[in-house]
Amino acid sequence: REILETLWAPFNKISPTARSMSQAHLSLWESDQKRATEQQGEHLDIYNLKIDKAPTMAEIRLRLTESKYADTGKVGSVSWLIEGINLEDAQDALRVDIRQLPRDMPATQKAVVAEKQQKLAARISKYHERTDAMTQGIEVNSGTVPLDDIRFCTADVVELGPEAIDLEFASEEIGEEVPAEVMGIWMPSSMPHKDALALGLGALVAEELQLRQGQSNDCLERLRQALGHKAIIYHQHF
Repeated sequence: REILETLWAPFNKISPTARSMSQAHLSLWESDQKRATEQQGEHLDIYNLKIDKAPTMAEIRLRLTESKYADTGKVGSVSWLIEGINLEDAQDALRVDIRQLPRDMPATQKAVVAEKQQKLAARISKYHERTDAMTQGIEVNSGTVPLDDIRFCTADVVELGPEAIDLEFASEEIGEEVPAEVMGIWMPSSMPHKDALALGLGALVAEELQLRQGQSNDCLERLRQALGHKAIIYHQHF
């Protein structure tokens, strides 16, 4: 009982999502569920939780921009952080594309991959030029250190079979330099928190943290929608 009493406050936050259900409520729910399955569209809103949604990254970005949250004395810090996050997403997408290629891919496909890598590398280089301005010339390691350990990036290709290409093979085939999809992208969170504070980058760290929270909220929302879609399909066919 003592443990439950300590959890009353957080439980109160989710209590609006639950209520007792009478037979009338059950009949109404079944009717709404049938209508949602048959007509879909706005009728699917019955599956939405009736609670306030967490702020999206776009909303947090707007709030930071309008309130000038960080006392950085630099214009464009929020857009710079957003570009860094977008570059990480672009790297993820390119890695997935490369892993789905056959190991014996023809020269035309190799050329397409090389072109994508060059364009991404150019974006990363431009980003790090802005990084110098945002960090007031503080020396940071960027652009040459692989972002991820390739050994732990193969979970999404287990089912693709032995014909799938890996990043090490792609790097050997396309060039000896670190490919753009595994280049390090420097962000304020790239260094220990205490070091960032000592270098006067605390405001940038705080801004990135809020944007990362928005990024996580967006991912969780997409996951919720995907699970809801799969639940509907399962209900229709099983």
